[in-house]
Amino acid sequence: MNTSYAGKVLYVDLTTGNIRNEPLDLEQAQNFLGGFGLNYKLAFDLMQPGVDPLSPDNLIILGAGPLVGTPVPGATKLSAVTKLPLTGTFGSLSGGMSFASMLKWAGYDHVVISGKADSPVYLNILDDKVVVPVSVSPREQGLVGRGKK
Repeated sequence: MNTSYAGKVLYVDLTTGNIRNEPLDLEQAQNFLGGFGLNYKLAFDLMQPGVDPLSPDNLIILGAGPLVGTPVPGATKLSAVTKLPLTGTFGSLSGGMSFASMLKWAGYDHVVISGKADSPVYLNILDDKVVVPVSVSPREQGLVGRGKK
């Protein structure tokens, strides 16, 4: 495997709780270069035409490009692709900081999130251990509403 790729795509289905990973198709990764390129290719291959952007069938695809997690300065961007409710078209965004590098160091190049959870959840990725625990709200943790009256 080329060292600029982690080598896996993580699939998380929030409806069923099923979590699996598949090997990254290196030929596709090279043909659709970068986090954005392969995100759009995954969206094209996996999402049904005409899917409602607010339905559980809409995917959220996160991706880190081949230079993320390497010593290349500034290679810290994570990209996301999903179908947008306002326009009904695909939209993308990118963000910096450390999430993209941490995703790559955990062994994943992309994350494909599908389905709908019954309650708020978050995605916890620690190398090969991936879980989707129920989120505890700040109010339930006692962090909200504790001010003086």
